[in-house]
Amino acid sequence: RMFAGAVHSIPGNRYGDLNQDNSFVFNGETSADGESGCWAVFDGHGVLGEYASRIAASTIELLLTEPNDLLEGQTHEEEMASAFLYAHQNICSSYNVAPKEYDYGPRGQFELQICDNAAYYVSKENPDEREIVEYGTTVVTAWKVKDQLIIGWCGDSRAVIGGLTRDGDPSSLTVELLTPVGSHTLRNSEERARFEEAMKSNPVLGIEDDGYARIGDTVLDMTRALGHVDLSPQPSVKRLTLEQHHQVLILATDGVWDHLSEEDAIKIALENEDAQSAAENIITVACALNRDQKDQDNATVIVVFFDLE
Repeated sequence: RMFAGAVHSIPGNRYGDLNQDNSFVFNGETSADGESGCWAVFDGHGVLGEYASRIAASTIELLLTEPNDLLEGQTHEEEMASAFLYAHQNICSSYNVAPKEYDYGPRGQFELQICDNAAYYVSKENPDEREIVEYGTTVVTAWKVKDQLIIGWCGDSRAVIGGLTRDGDPSSLTVELLTPVGSHTLRNSEERARFEEAMKSNPVLGIEDDGYARIGDTVLDMTRALGHVDLSPQPSVKRLTLEQHHQVLILATDGVWDHLSEEDAIKIALENEDAQSAAENIITVACALNRDQKDQDNATVIVVFFDLE
């Protein structure tokens, strides 16, 4: 199946010009495995969150799109999980070389301060304002090998696939969310049980009254991510056989999904002739639907069209 993907990303205005999202688009090559392609989006968080998303993007792209010995002898699902783990380890290693100064968007300049048990970034303008050096990234990756699509995700970035089962008939639209909403949060009972079990042996972990996960001084609305020493980087992985009605794949960060439904995103994509225009239009519509125009998160979307004529 012929295919082509494109990405569009904006910083929004929540963090000024700072964009902690990242992505990669690998539109394929013909190999012994057949035609392959790989696409991923990353949503960094915390001080240096953009470091985490950049490291993860470069690591996973390298491992899944270039020949290497690190993943030899594994299934595609195992290769996906291993790539995530290598990215996680590379982010954790970056803590040792955190920059002495950091420009945290509209919050201004921060300076690294290392204490006995932790490291912090302290505001130069207001020494009482400080952020612990704790950062990471979400990721959702789609890897096409022949007619198979392997999806791996960690955190709350999402992937959706859809199309028309009858050519030219909008009423035949099908939409399949590949990454269940809330799967890596404490709202998922199985995930909550796993997290509570981890808490028994790790006092750093906890659950806030509002249902958020706590890692020391850091509070997150997710139970898995790359880059946190005390949080699981293990992805959920699923496999899908591509069929005729799978015409468009969309990967996006929560700066998009906070405002736009999966079905509407697929509809917008199908109204466009090419993936780049579709990606740009999805971002435009998502931002327009934001009820608080002064608080737009970083937003990144990849659109992949299959069966191009």
